[in-house]
Parts: sequence; structure tokens; C-alpha cells
Amino acid sequence: MDKINLWIAKQSFTSVVWTHKIHEKCAEILDKKNNKFKKWNIILVSLVLVFTILQVKYSQIEIIWIISISLTLSEFILLIITLTYNYWELAEKHKQFAKSFLSIREDYLSLIWDIINGNSLDVDFRRNNLKDKLEINNRYAPNQVDWAYDLVVISLWINPNTQTWDYTYSDDEIDRFLPLELKSTSYNS
Repeated sequence: MDKINLWIAKQSFTSVVWTHKIHEKCAEILDKKNNKFKKWNIILVSLVLVFTILQVKYSQIEIIWIISISLTLSEFILLIITLTYNYWELAEKHKQFAKSFLSIREDYLSLIWDIINGNSLDVDFRRNNLKDKLEINNRYAPNQVDWAYDLVVISLWINPNTQTWDYTYSDDEIDRFLPLELKSTSYNS
């Protein structure tokens, strides 16, 4: 068994798992924001319509004019925000990249399996090919939502204090994401 390539592949696999999960969380967060803006837009448009009708009917009541103008300005501001920050489009990009990272993740599992079983004929080539794919994905991936990392830590039940500063992972941390057959304990014993 090629322990150096195995270690490199497992470290990369774990990084891909994290990146995949972070992009999934980003998509989820942005979908929720998009839905929230849609709901507020519907509410504000409805209120603007109601107060426009009230303006026509009760044109002499000043408070109706003030509320109507305020609601219209609020709708206008919300429209500008919605057009400036296209949350739906960003969420879709994160979903696409999450799928792409999932594919790379599966390729790393296959590579780890082959290294453990001694099928290391083209391991260096496959590892470098996966590294190149990963580099391209990381280069073109959208920026992550600031607090998505915290949600991923919670969802994966990870203690952030145990991860070392140089982004390497312990065997226990890696094994958390691997199928039983590929865990360190199953081929080391």
C-alpha cells in the first residue's frame, strides 16, 4: 500500500467533503434569502395596491398618502436590492458547484479504494488529475456565504478546535466521511 499517496488522497478527499458541504449550505442560505425577498415583495406590492385604491377613494386623508408613499418607496428599495443581489442565481451557482465537488469526491473515494487494495498503477496520474479538477473548480466557484462554514461545522458534528491550523485532518476526522471499508481501522488491523 502506498501510504504517502493514501495520506494525500485522504486529506484531499476530506477537503472536498468540506467544500461540497459548504457550497450546499451556501445554496440553502441563498435560497432562503431569495424566498424571503419574494414574500416581502408580494406583501409590499399588495399593500401598495390597497393604499393606491384607498388614495383614490379617500384623497383628502393625508395619512393614507403618507403610508402609500412610504410603501412605494419601500417596494422600490426592495426592488433595487433584489435586482442588485440576484440570490436565486447565486444559489444555483452554488448548487452546480456542489454537484461538481460531489463528483470529485466520488473520484477520490475510488482512488482511495484502489490505493488501499494495491491497484496503484496510475495513482499519481489520477491524483494529479483530480488535483487539477479541484483547482479549476475552486478557481471558478462563487464566494462562500460568511457563516456557511459555521453551519457546516454544526451539521457535520465537528469540533473546530481539533482541526489544525494548516488544514490537515486527523485519521478520525477523515474516517468520519469514509465508508466503513475505507476507514483507517478497517485496513490497518
